[in-house]
Amino acid sequence: AIKPSPAKIQDRLEKSGVRSINNIVDISNYLMRVYGQPVHTFDFDKIKTKMILRLSKKGETLTTLDGKTFTLPGGDIVIEDNGKRLIDLCGIMGGLNSAVDSQSKNVLLFVQTYSATHIRRTSMILGQRTEAAQIFEKQPDPEQAMPVLLAGIQLFKEWSGGTQASKILDLYPQPYKTKTVSAPLQLIKERLGVEISQK
Repeated sequence: AIKPSPAKIQDRLEKSGVRSINNIVDISNYLMRVYGQPVHTFDFDKIKTKMILRLSKKGETLTTLDGKTFTLPGGDIVIEDNGKRLIDLCGIMGGLNSAVDSQSKNVLLFVQTYSATHIRRTSMILGQRTEAAQIFEKQPDPEQAMPVLLAGIQLFKEWSGGTQASKILDLYPQPYKTKTVSAPLQLIKERLGVEISQK
């Protein structure tokens, strides 16, 4: 159910410079403030069947959540639905046509990372210096996307009484590979300036 966020959360958000709107929108802002990871919530029922992530074509238009309509220069990361409507100006602001409102019943929580170069270019050309854009252009760690998504699901359960309606889709084509680094113990001792045991 869409309702005001808990008073403690409203207070935290407002003290950090973010206006509390409702429990669903506040989850997005809260996650961004706590983890430094922008997320987006779509009204799932307003999306026509599919979400296609692609680069925009020059001259395409999109109206963002704040009611501003932009003519895109082309090469901007966008999401299109199966009705050929642009529903997200990725990394900057969501589309008004897929916005969560007081009538929303099903919400899609979207946690992502994007090419920093693309986001900065679009943000500068359109003059949209949103907080999300400023974070994405610094390339947040893609490894935090899943922990933030799981935290978001938990907040949806706690703040709205919602339930998880589908399995998590994890699209991560080039996951980070761990590396092993070896160094002589003596070198480590010398650099740290303290005596440590092999263990």
